[in-house]
Amino acid sequence: MNGWIIMEHFEVLSNPTDMSIIMRKCEGCALNEKDKLSNEYLYKKSSCLLASRADRTFYLENIKCSKSILMKSNESYIITDFIQEHFEGFLTHDNIYFNNPSLHGWDDVRLISNNREINSLIEKYVFKEKLNNNINIEKLMNINLKIKSLEKVYVYIDGSVINSGTENIEGLAGINVYDKNHNFIDEIYFSIENWISSVKAETFAFLIMLIIGYNVENVEIMTDSEVVYNRYYNIVKEESMYGARKILKEENNIYIWALIRQLVTKDKINLPTLIKVKAHADNVYHNLLDGKIKEKYRDLSRVYSININYSYLDEVNYIITWNNIMIEKRLRHFIRQYTDIRNFEQFLNLNRNAKYRKSQVDWQVTFTYLKEKETALETSLWTSKRRRKKMQRLIEEIPTIEHCKKSLFDLFKDWKCPRCEKKKETFNHVWKCKSQKKKMMSIIKNAYEFFFNEILKLNYVIIKEELFQLFREETYGLLREDMNNLTFIDIIKGIFPLDITRFLINNKVKADDRIALSVLFLDYVYDETFKIWEDRCEVQIKKEKAFQISKAKKKSMKSYDPEYKNRLDELTTPLYGRAEGLLAGIYFNKKPLDFTIFVSQITFNFCFYFKFLFVCPIG
Repeated sequence: MNGWIIMEHFEVLSNPTDMSIIMRKCEGCALNEKDKLSNEYLYKKSSCLLASRADRTFYLENIKCSKSILMKSNESYIITDFIQEHFEGFLTHDNIYFNNPSLHGWDDVRLISNNREINSLIEKYVFKEKLNNNINIEKLMNINLKIKSLEKVYVYIDGSVINSGTENIEGLAGINVYDKNHNFIDEIYFSIENWISSVKAETFAFLIMLIIGYNVENVEIMTDSEVVYNRYYNIVKEESMYGARKILKEENNIYIWALIRQLVTKDKINLPTLIKVKAHADNVYHNLLDGKIKEKYRDLSRVYSININYSYLDEVNYIITWNNIMIEKRLRHFIRQYTDIRNFEQFLNLNRNAKYRKSQVDWQVTFTYLKEKETALETSLWTSKRRRKKMQRLIEEIPTIEHCKKSLFDLFKDWKCPRCEKKKETFNHVWKCKSQKKKMMSIIKNAYEFFFNEILKLNYVIIKEELFQLFREETYGLLREDMNNLTFIDIIKGIFPLDITRFLINNKVKADDRIALSVLFLDYVYDETFKIWEDRCEVQIKKEKAFQISKAKKKSMKSYDPEYKNRLDELTTPLYGRAEGLLAGIYFNKKPLDFTIFVSQITFNFCFYFKFLFVCPIG
């Protein structure tokens, strides 16, 4: 409201020296300004409201989430580990400085021009928080002042991620600082947002330490990240020119490494010595930091949220974003991934794939199976033909009688299955036809046996009865149509159930072996069922010859089912269309195809307005 903030008034019930602050909603007092405020800012349940200027409003602490405890019986709030007396003293001194800055001596960091110059890199590269007293910057400046005069500084950095691949993912990084005798000096812990990974957490911690200690000599930084260690010394030794083109070719964390390079080469900071330590080994201080970070996950209100201002990068004129999210990986790979996911979403939104939007499918296995073993630098006509036939199965476009009616309706409108001559020949009927029942039952049983034997060949110990029970108890072990669950007909199409993948994972089958075994299983099913399709085609060819139907006659008698278009008009609303797989990767570190599993389990919608890739100018 034009630089003003509307807030509820609370009465303090605790004593100033208590270890916690207890507050209760005010029921109305002389300070109440509710009647003076416009109706659009009123809270229906609020009895006492106050107005304050935004630039003079102080937040209790820099927190990622509220840690106040609500007592519903009397609508009181308890803020733990916060002494009112200290808080009021800070406000008093801050107010004195704000109104009379000239009265302060030269020991005040904010008034010493030399210190302004010293701390300029911290203030330059760390974003100032809106509506706050910049606690992040003050914390970093405080650490800088503590270590600047030390003879030797030892720094330990680390980062970790929990619940990776889930919506509860959290990433934290920490820095512990010691003097030459390893006496503890200070520490800071901060959260990681978007593109969360342990490598990013460790890299970001290294960047923050470079900013903190840019003017400090004799600094040794200990890290257990080989990526950070190797990348840093490559930058230090690098002599070639480096521009935006190379920056955008960085595999990950492109802007973090661009800023590290600028600090090293252009800002001419005091370069620290980076030492690689073995993770979770015998380094007591690094293990201590690792333990502290794990403890911080229990109370995320005690960590900082530091945002870096990348607009000062000299070699980058534009920060490339998507959905207002900074793209931190190689740009070409990101665009390719985005395109692949959007294409997959379009495929999944087809009406014929409605079941797979509800079922749990291991799409990685399915796509590996479709790809065949052909490398990128070779082309095989046999492989291309086989891949085409697999794709026809996947989209149920093999030339059955019902499929032929779409373009040759007048010619085949009264035709039935060429084998049983009783039912319409749809894709599902090809495998369910009673004339092939015994063969199909044999194929299903032999497929289980083949799968089990291939697992044994790789020396994995799996109980045969457990594997067979999995097929018997689930619908994908049955030869039937099901609009909601996977069946063996879906396996014939190349759809691989995620439950089988989980079974292999639970039995400690390695990822590469698991995918190879799954593809072998699908290939076996394809080869065996292809024989049934070949036999059916021979029967159909004989029948067409008996009715004197040639290729020329088919070309001259094109006709269409008049009711077919009406069936096409009954479209369902697409479930996907916003690159959810990419967003799930950015926010939750999920694999691009895992978002279908997540959506299948619960109703999942990202509450954002999505735009296409755009470029945000700096400055």
